[in-house]
Amino acid sequence: MPLYITSTASLLLLATAIDSAQAITKEFPSELIYTDKSSPSQRKSELSSKKASRKLTLDSINKDPFLLQNKSDFLATPMWASALWLIAGSRSNPLVTPIANALYEPDQQFLKDRNDGYFSALPGELYFILFAVFLFLGFAVDRALLLVTLGDEDIVLQLAGVSLIAGAALELGRISTGEKVVSRRDFDRTLQLEQEFNDFAERRLVSGGNVHRREIVGAFRRFFSKYRDGNDEYPLSDLEIERLMRQWARQKGSDMSSAGYFIGWQLDSQADIVTNQR
Repeated sequence: MPLYITSTASLLLLATAIDSAQAITKEFPSELIYTDKSSPSQRKSELSSKKASRKLTLDSINKDPFLLQNKSDFLATPMWASALWLIAGSRSNPLVTPIANALYEPDQQFLKDRNDGYFSALPGELYFILFAVFLFLGFAVDRALLLVTLGDEDIVLQLAGVSLIAGAALELGRISTGEKVVSRRDFDRTLQLEQEFNDFAERRLVSGGNVHRREIVGAFRRFFSKYRDGNDEYPLSDLEIERLMRQWARQKGSDMSSAGYFIGWQLDSQADIVTNQR
């Protein structure tokens, strides 16, 4: 009896395996067949139509390069303009300062900051001028690439889209890594914070032991009462204090561990009684 049951179970398993194999065969054929139902004459007609369209585009550019005759032309130009704007650095691109120097008096504060290498907000009318400049540059790039690709508008439009995405990614990368030019006010604030942290480190940090980043943040806020939590007049985040500590520690040949500790430095508990009231 057990032998009969075992044989029956084996036959059932074998039948199930065969059905599964047949299902896989039906779902995934062993031979791939090209199923394009269009006739060779239709494909030839499509290629001829595309060649004719490209020839018409080239003839139009050679006859009047400033003529925008279809939807692709109206899309590609602003896309190229936006891509060039982002790739060049948006409001910090190298064309802003020369154009501003040519149009404005040198005593303008935003122009002084720009000429000194700082970022500054631009007047509204200057944005319109920059918009026109980059729109012209985008149009020139579009026309040049149409000539290079022999009038293939699809390729040029796809390149514009890819360049726009790449420019946006590049701009976000500049922002996240801090490569964007800072304003004069931000630069002065950074210098002040670095000097204040150096004063704090000189009086409160001693070599030996270890100290956690939270202890540094709390001690720094106690040392400078103006940076205590809730003081909106002097806003300072914990991350900024941590960045100052890491920068100072790197200058001393150390850095913060993955657990948030600075090895080789500790707070001077004796100096915690004295608080700088700046």
